[in-house]
Amino acid sequence: MNFALAKAFKSVGFEGVDVEQNSIKSLFIVSEPEAAAEIVLRQHVEIKWTTSADQIHAGGMCGSSFLNENFQDHIFGLLKKHREIGKNDDVLLHRKAEEITWTQFEFTLKRSFDIYDNPRYYHIRTNGLQDDRQHGFANGYVVVPFDDIRQIFLKCFHQIWALVEGQLEACKARGNRADKVVLIGGFSASRSLRAYLKQSLSKYDGGRIQLIAPTINHGTTVSNGAVLRAFNKEHGPQRFARSSYGLLRHLPKDVYDSKHQKRNHQDTNERTQPAPCTGEPYVRITIEWFIKKNDMIPEDWTRKPIRCQHFVKRCEDPQLVVWEALYVSDSATASFFKKSHARNKDCERIGYIRVDMSFLKQEGRLVPKPLPEGVVGDDYYEVEYDLIMKVHDRDLQCRNPP
Repeated sequence: MNFALAKAFKSVGFEGVDVEQNSIKSLFIVSEPEAAAEIVLRQHVEIKWTTSADQIHAGGMCGSSFLNENFQDHIFGLLKKHREIGKNDDVLLHRKAEEITWTQFEFTLKRSFDIYDNPRYYHIRTNGLQDDRQHGFANGYVVVPFDDIRQIFLKCFHQIWALVEGQLEACKARGNRADKVVLIGGFSASRSLRAYLKQSLSKYDGGRIQLIAPTINHGTTVSNGAVLRAFNKEHGPQRFARSSYGLLRHLPKDVYDSKHQKRNHQDTNERTQPAPCTGEPYVRITIEWFIKKNDMIPEDWTRKPIRCQHFVKRCEDPQLVVWEALYVSDSATASFFKKSHARNKDCERIGYIRVDMSFLKQEGRLVPKPLPEGVVGDDYYEVEYDLIMKVHDRDLQCRNPP
């Protein structure tokens, strides 16, 4: 997604876009439910920032598209029984069922259907089909029993309630008790869904939880809410890291051992290599994860300084630049395992941090060290510094301490 966004932003002339690194400076992404909730919270003054509110999005795999698919499958089954069109292959029948769903269900029946109503039948227009009264097709319509459509809706509503209930239980597990459920998304306008959820909430936890399903312009809610949310980051929901971010580390063998002994890790890969300048045994190419997946990340987050060390061969060049390799993983959280270890199986390098230490040479503050006895080569510089990693809004930043 970052690559697609970077290409799009670059094509319209936004500043701070690096297509090669797939990065966009100061980009703040707001999810659809979060943006809509921002509007709802501004419209409903009875919801205070101190109120515990659970936010439920009615769309997704349990929402509007899921309902359309079920209705389309039902119409397909009816078409399959038609004496004429039913003889065609399934591709044609699926196309016809999709056409009927889009023209006769999406903008009319789906929005107005009431599962608590009691008509016996609904007549769904099927333009261009011959009569087949034996299977309910007559005068350009197919007759569908009310309860068949009701069951299509209820199947969807049962899954939505399972999602709501699961989120409420998760809220309890975190030590909170939600007192309001804010229903958002285009499908939240469904009168049947609202009635079903109110009834379900009345039977849950003593019926004390209130359903809020505001009447809003769904066409502009998300875009308006996203702008408001971007200007109001302090009161946004808690953010949790979706991936881990780390730096490549080469550790002295004793340091490596001490870190893993503290955690009682038995499956470490401890093969060592001598450091090129000192000959000391090092465990190379491990990763220190400074942000771990599922960590809570506030709007402004700063990690304690990370000590970095580099051995650089002495040379006459006045420039001295070192690099820190930056990695990302969607699963790894345990630090100081080798990159090749199974715990880091999905990690990948996403870039480098360039650290210019030339001023140390130019100011004479960097003294070359002789090689230890028995090590062949040139004198070397030992460069040590602290790197501070920060997250501001969505941007990952780094700096040296003052």
